[in-house]
Amino acid sequence: LFRSLIVTSSHGRVDPATMAPGPEEAILEEEDLGSEGLLWVPKALIEKVTEAIKNKKEVSKDDVTQLIDSDEIADDVVMVPCDMSDAADIEDVDNCIETMGASKVAEVFVNARTKFLDSLKSMSEEEKASLRQEMTGAEYKEMMEEEMNAYAEAMGMECGESELEEEDEEEEVDEAAEPPNKKAKTA
Repeated sequence: LFRSLIVTSSHGRVDPATMAPGPEEAILEEEDLGSEGLLWVPKALIEKVTEAIKNKKEVSKDDVTQLIDSDEIADDVVMVPCDMSDAADIEDVDNCIETMGASKVAEVFVNARTKFLDSLKSMSEEEKASLRQEMTGAEYKEMMEEEMNAYAEAMGMECGESELEEEDEEEEVDEAAEPPNKKAKTA
C-alpha cells in the first residue's frame, strides 16, 4: 500500500482537508509520526514519466522502479512530493509493476503529483510558503534518516521496555536455579 514508501516531514504540514490520509497514514498519525501521505521522487524522473503518459507512450520498468524506490539518489538531485493518498488500493507494492504494468503504476505517480500540485492551488500563499515543495537528494536522505530514527525510537521504546522486563525475569530465574555454593571439606 505504498506504506513503506510514504515519508513524513517535519518541514511543513499539508492541509488535512486537501490531503486526506489513507488507513495506513492514520495508523502512523496515531503513533505521532505525522505522515502526510507524501512520497518524494526525483523531479526530472516524474517529469519524464508525466510526458510519456501524456503522449501515451510506454514507461520503462526501470523508470517506475526508480519512482518506487528513491533511496539511491545523488545528493544534488531535486526531489518533489507526490500525494499518494489515493494509492491505498494498491495492495502489493513489491509486485505492483508485474500485476499492473509499468505504465499503470507510472500513471498512479503522475496522478499523485498532479493531486499535490492541484492542492497547492487551493492553499493561501502563507500555507504554500510553509509547505516544502522541493528538496535536494542530500536533504531527502537526511529527512529519511531522521524519520527512520524517529520510527526506530518509537518502536524501540515499546519493544525495549518489554525486552528489559523479560531479561530481568530471566536473571531472577537463573539466580533461583543455581544451587548454593558448597564449602570444600577440610580434613
